[in-house]
Amino acid sequence: MVEKFVEIGAMIDLPELPFIDTMMTTIVFYGHDRKLPAREARVLIENICGLLNEVPSHAHVGLGEGRKSRGPKFRALDKLIAKGDFEYYSYIEAVNYFEKGNVRDCSLAVCVSEQSERRHFYVHFRRDRNAKVDTNLILQEVVRHISPLYGILYDLTVREGPLWFIRGQWSSGMPDALGRSSSEFQQEYLFGKKFADGFFRDVFKWNYLCKAHLDKQIDGMRFRDWIELPQNRISWFGKTKTRGTLSILENGNAVWELTNEEMNEVRAPMLKENLLMVKS
Repeated sequence: MVEKFVEIGAMIDLPELPFIDTMMTTIVFYGHDRKLPAREARVLIENICGLLNEVPSHAHVGLGEGRKSRGPKFRALDKLIAKGDFEYYSYIEAVNYFEKGNVRDCSLAVCVSEQSERRHFYVHFRRDRNAKVDTNLILQEVVRHISPLYGILYDLTVREGPLWFIRGQWSSGMPDALGRSSSEFQQEYLFGKKFADGFFRDVFKWNYLCKAHLDKQIDGMRFRDWIELPQNRISWFGKTKTRGTLSILENGNAVWELTNEEMNEVRAPMLKENLLMVKS
């Protein structure tokens, strides 16, 4: 009988793992008033992780804040991921999905952008969690460090590319309508309208607005007054249609929250007044 041996290190065919298209929630803030020093960025990141009771599942880490280049040190990154050690990062520059086979697994990503002209900060986490995420607590932590001009919250699956959506890119997994709107935003953001002038990317279920947004004119009145003024029409269920809930914050900015029905109601008049970057 001839014995068969398997070489050590030889490739072994494993059963293909299913693709898990996780639903993710992303909160992104655009237009910071200043560039955060690396140490302060680390405090902000760690405090957000504390609120979510979790450390980032993966990260590109820029080590050595005193060096000229803060580009990710990939070899150091690999060692940190292998050890599960995120104690020593000084600055998170970017994040990617950490792949296990063909299963993409991401539970938490936090990023502070270094780009001086297009600074942004985002928190990206699995939507289905054991403990409900308090968006207001995240906002309070953010505004302790920076004064963003604009912020939005949205839910997209991993396949749809929620991190690509931040920058207005069209990922291969996006439906055509979503991809077009993402690309439209990129064009308007890079070459046209600015959040500092009170323009909105689009209408989302959660929006962080600055004073420029609140003072924009729509239907002959300030946007703030327009939101707080209920419409006269009555729905089929006998309830007065509203334009969402506006909560004014201590810093003079506001949080605007809407239901899906309210989002559909306000988008058309906002498009008519040319307030939105996205037209599709």
